[in-house]
Formats: sequence, structure tokens, C-alpha cells
Amino acid sequence: MKKKSIIAVLGHHNSGKTTLIENLITKLRDEGYRVASAKHVFIEGFSIDRENTDTYRHSRAGANPVIGVSDVESFIIFKNGVSDFSTDKLELWTSEADVLILEGFSKLISESIEAGKIVCIKSREEIAEFRRELKGRVLAFCSLKKIHKNVLRIKDDSFLITERVLTFIKESSH
Repeated sequence: MKKKSIIAVLGHHNSGKTTLIENLITKLRDEGYRVASAKHVFIEGFSIDRENTDTYRHSRAGANPVIGVSDVESFIIFKNGVSDFSTDKLELWTSEADVLILEGFSKLISESIEAGKIVCIKSREEIAEFRRELKGRVLAFCSLKKIHKNVLRIKDDSFLITERVLTFIKESSH
């Protein structure tokens, strides 16, 4: 069975993570990959479910997970949050995808040697900060603006970033 590749896009707030991920998803889909993504939401107490909806009532009664299906989308709500979260669960939930792209999840992913990491930075100082924290393979340091010759530009160097990701996918899927 072919192994799913995990690409983690890490960085501080407003460093270009979502811009980079949008581009990567489009390019990987163009290459024929089935891509899933997961975003770590940093808003304390955030819930996609709303009080007085039927799904809210189901979970309040004890169902976990709760699944909702409409004419345009389906969703699964797990009420355990980050305390009961792991990359193994993400891989299970995204079993049909070839590639899983993570946005955020720095604490969860920093120790992982399986995930390829792309680090979005806003200053040169952040390079050293992330190098101290991360284990495993860093595919690129990149930024929305010109910072250093070894830091790729998210928009101008998207081809190079994609090539590094594709190489990582090919190497890690065996």
C-alpha cells in the first residue's frame, strides 16, 4: 500500500502559509494527486458547530463524532479538540488522499521526522528559531518578501517550492 505523504506548512501569523498552501494544493491536484488539508485554528473556544443546531444537540446528548450531510458538503465533528489529536488520526480521516497538507500544528509536527516541512518566515531571525525547534526534513524556508538569498519567495519561487514538495512526495511514498 502506498504511504500518504505529509507536508507541514509552519510559521507565525501572517507569514504566507495559506497563500502557499492554496498554490500547492492547486499544483498537486494538477499533477493528479488527491490532496487533503487540515488547519489548526488558534481561536480559543472555537467551534464550527452552533448552539441550537441539530448537530449541536446530538453532541450535547453524547454523540462523538457527529456527522452532518447537506446537499453541498459533509462534515464530521469530533468533540475532543487538540487534546485528543494526532497525525495518525488525521491520516485515518483522510485515507483517500495521497497527500495531507497541514497548516500550523507546530507543536504536534515539530518532532515528526515523517513530515516534510515548509517554514514561512517574516524575518531572518525566525530561521534560527525554527531550526532549533524542528526535527526531520525542512523542504524550504520561504517568505512573502525578500529576506535572504536562501529564503524562497512564496509567489516568485512557487515552481521551486512545488518541485521540492514533489520530490519529497516521490521519496516518502515508498
